Amino acid sequence: MDNQLSIGARANPLSHFEQWYETVQNSDPQPDAASLGTASIDGIPSVRLVLVKTWSEIGFEFFTNQKSRKGQELLVNRNAALTWHWKGFGAQVRIRGTVSIIESSAVRAYWNTRSYGSRISALASAQSTPIPHREALVEKANQLKRVYGEDSDMPVPDNWGGFRVHPSNYEFWLHDPDRLHHRIEYANVDGKWVSMILQP
Repeated sequence: MDNQLSIGARANPLSHFEQWYETVQNSDPQPDAASLGTASIDGIPSVRLVLVKTWSEIGFEFFTNQKSRKGQELLVNRNAALTWHWKGFGAQVRIRGTVSIIESSAVRAYWNTRSYGSRISALASAQSTPIPHREALVEKANQLKRVYGEDSDMPVPDNWGGFRVHPSNYEFWLHDPDRLHHRIEYANVDGKWVSMILQP
């Protein structure tokens, strides 16, 4: 498709992100999917996809089992990175920053918006830990379905919560067919956003 995204600098990188997201959200099959990069306390990296559902001037939020690998890594190493790749638009947004834990009231509010199946899965799964066979997990989920009906007020698992990434840097990237890609970076310098053009 013709690229509908512009790369020029804005005063605020969040407004830049929101303009791009508004453009892609009805065309990309999953616009809120972002690659999350974390590292262990020893600096060993891990990357996986998460769904970033909400954001504000404070930061970008996602929810997960806090005893998962990403949860454990974020609890000991508060540095993280997010990347959105909107292939149909030839666009990427990259964010680096530090994370904080989302307050329990916001976790409960988001939990209540999740589908019945998603809540059952979160209750059933000790995420990232091994099991002898998949059937054990399926049976545990089925047991929980017998306990909690569709309209049940399911409890939030004790180990389930949210993280907020507070950006220190943004990068916006647009594809060029000759590989002279367009890149602009925003860095937070003494509380103010400073933009610069990067070579591809």
